[in-house]
Amino acid sequence: MCDVKLTGVVGMLLVFALPVCLPAPALAQVSIVDTQLEVSTAVAQSSITTEAIKKADDTKCRAYQVRIDELTGQVKAGKAQKAELIAAKQALVGRLSDLDATYKGAIASFRGAVTDIAANPDGAAALARYNAGDQVGALAVLDKLQAADEAARQKATDIQKAAGERHIAELARDARDKGKVTTASVITRYEAVVKLDPGAFSDWIYLSGLYMDAGQLSDAQRAAETAAKVADNDPQKSTALQNLGDVRDHQGDLAGAKKVYAEDLALDRGLAAADPTNAGVQRKVAVDLGKIGDVLEARGDRAGEGKAYAEALSIDRRLASADPTNAGLQRDLADALQRTGDVLQAQGDLASAGKAYAEELSIARRLAAADPTNVWLQRDLAICLWTAGDALQAQGDLAGAGKAFAEYLAILRRLAAADPTNAVVQRDVMTALFDLAGFGSSNVHWSDVIAWMEGMDAKGMLLPSGRIMLEIARDNAAKAVGK
Repeated sequence: MCDVKLTGVVGMLLVFALPVCLPAPALAQVSIVDTQLEVSTAVAQSSITTEAIKKADDTKCRAYQVRIDELTGQVKAGKAQKAELIAAKQALVGRLSDLDATYKGAIASFRGAVTDIAANPDGAAALARYNAGDQVGALAVLDKLQAADEAARQKATDIQKAAGERHIAELARDARDKGKVTTASVITRYEAVVKLDPGAFSDWIYLSGLYMDAGQLSDAQRAAETAAKVADNDPQKSTALQNLGDVRDHQGDLAGAKKVYAEDLALDRGLAAADPTNAGVQRKVAVDLGKIGDVLEARGDRAGEGKAYAEALSIDRRLASADPTNAGLQRDLADALQRTGDVLQAQGDLASAGKAYAEELSIARRLAAADPTNVWLQRDLAICLWTAGDALQAQGDLAGAGKAFAEYLAILRRLAAADPTNAVVQRDVMTALFDLAGFGSSNVHWSDVIAWMEGMDAKGMLLPSGRIMLEIARDNAAKAVGK
């Protein structure tokens, strides 16, 4: 923006254009160009701009000021077009916006208020008197301008405050991943940040994920949709779509989740084709495929599920092999191996499934040992222990399966105790207890399952599928008593 030439005025005029709904009489009394000039003058002469000019001490800004003075005289003498003067003032404001993000936010708020004032003929005329120094005659306008100025300054203050609180929230999120603070406490911090500065994409993405972890699905959907609205580019839009798909999946809306995931996959395939050496984009394609495969599995589409998982595994193997020290890529590979193992086991190929699960467990143990405070890596290990135990049980190794299940439940109980507000790990324990009770484990009874699930329900963490499981658990408990 700072390199805009003053002769390119046509496009610049659009910034200050009046709303198309402006009444016809106003257009007759005050020309659009005159109104644009008064708006641009108020913005360029505002105290916010004056302070920003002093702060910037910038050669280009001084050159723009000289040019503005020259054009002002030429316009009065009829030797220059008003559009050139408007462009010069916009160029000055644009340069300052490039130099100072805080100023950019503040002046945008100020410009909006001034444009609103100028949207009717009386306001435009009063603004002209204000710009000319007739403060008494423009008293009504001055009141509005003062309010706009205060709002702009408050906006700048809020943005600065949000930056500091955002840093603390990021640390809190890290501490939460280490099991040191609760999910609820981190949510509170991010809610405070977005209240101060609602335009930052990453804040809404983090908040959406935190809401999902806490089981606040309506809030998670709202945050994901807001993230999509403030996204600046396709990668950000892709991330927002993934979050929204996850929310729909958690809500039990499989058709809605598949539709969003498919949109995300199409977007990421386009990005990957445009930049085939970008590992991050290739990785995102694999993630999309895995999520689509999960939805297809839930809908009973085994062929579609297997095809999606196979392509995801191929991508993840390639990326993990190219960067074997990258923990994220290794984790992706472990997830892909688990899904592949599930498909093979469903097909009755127990030997191949067991091999996939064993490789997955090996990766998960290595990652968890390297970062023992990371909640999500410990959770990954627990899930891998479950799939390994399931495979061992299917192969007749009951002792091996029992050992894997016991370690699995112990890890999840530890994580759930460390963060009782994390609905994800609470549901993990629920599933573990349910499955172990169903297997006839001597250490887990249906009464244990019911107690845990009722506790979750009291905290609003039980999803629709969980309520079905609770009824099944109650029926099984009643049958057990009947025996």
